[in-house]
Parts: sequence; C-alpha cells; structure tokens
Amino acid sequence: MPSYDITRPRFRLSDEHVIVLTELATGQPAPEGFGTAREELHRCGLLSGDDTLSVLLVPVMKTLINSVVIVSLEASGRQGTLNHGLIIGQDHVVVHQSWPGEREAEYTLVEPKMMVWAIANLVGLRHSSTGTDEGPALVATTMETLEEGIGSLASAPASASGEQEREHIRSALASTGSLEGAALVRFAEMIGELRSSWRLTAAWRGRSGNEAGVTARGFGIW
Repeated sequence: MPSYDITRPRFRLSDEHVIVLTELATGQPAPEGFGTAREELHRCGLLSGDDTLSVLLVPVMKTLINSVVIVSLEASGRQGTLNHGLIIGQDHVVVHQSWPGEREAEYTLVEPKMMVWAIANLVGLRHSSTGTDEGPALVATTMETLEEGIGSLASAPASASGEQEREHIRSALASTGSLEGAALVRFAEMIGELRSSWRLTAAWRGRSGNEAGVTARGFGIW
C-alpha cells in the first residue's frame, strides 16, 4: 500500500505505482492492468477525483519525467539484491531506497549538494574500526577457499553470535586445507565482515560520434 510523509516529504511507492503516476503526469490515461495500483493511490490520497495528482508529488514526478542523470545502485547481501538509486533533475534530486521483502521503495527529495552523502548512505559507507594486529594484512589463498568461506555465510545460523559465526567460517575454510594458523583466523575475520557488495552505474544523455546517445560510467565494490 502506498503512503507518504508530508514532513520531509517522502513517499513509499511500488514500481506499479510509479508507472501509473508517470503515465498520468504526462497526460496519458492509467495503463491497462494497473487498476489495483491506481485504486491504492486513490485510497491513500496521492490521486483524487479524475486521476488528479497530489501537489505533493509535483517535484518528484517532474524530476522522474525530466531526469538529467540517473544513478542506479544494485546492492547484494545475505537478504538478496536490493535496487536503490538517485534521479537528478534540473531543480531537484530524488533518492529511492528499496527494503528487503517489500514491494514499495521509499522516494525522498534531497538537496542537490547532499548527493554524495545520499549515495554514501545508500551503500552504508562508514569509517572502519581500528583493525587488530592479529594475523597478516595480506592473505594469499585459492578461489576454492574463498568460495567455501563465502558459501559458509549462507549456512551460518541466523541466531549465531559473532564468535560462533567466525568459528563456522573458520571450519569451512579449514576444510579446504589451504590455510592454517594466523592466516586462517585473519581470512575468517575478513569474510565475517563481508556484509554486501554493490555496483553503481550513472547514465546521462550524451553523444556517440555525431549521433545522440547515452553515456554511462560505473564501478563495483565487493
């Protein structure tokens, strides 16, 4: 069910809701097959009367329809893959964040000068705590050992404590026979701290030779 918060403002919308709103905002009728999404938008007050959009939606829809740069962020972790991003318009920036297991994503207006901080928040960027001196800073191992360690994360009990999880990872790594001692302990620590990987792509209108096209740049972190 869509909802909104007028204090920020921010909106919880599914892809179906966004499709309906985009069509209506561009003067088109609501698309066939999206009757449920349209009714939900009416019930929550974002649509009224003859499919009239709430004034609260104007900055968001103006940005979505007339975007200048689109930043897409795919974050993968133990709860699956989430899709976040920013839509940059002439006057506004819209950030959208999905939530594990939920159809709706949160769409929020942010100040253009806060875009860098918004992206940092989307990927959970934080200062790392001071590392320990236990074990080597560089660990050389095999792909088999790496895959075994990462695979052990999925089979670790959800109720396991931090130390129990580390022990579970160490056992998986030790089963390959390629690591032992301090290197095994350090590599288990590294894998235990792995919470997500993410890929960021930015696209905007550009040119390819003498023809109009799309320019894109991206990078990934694991």
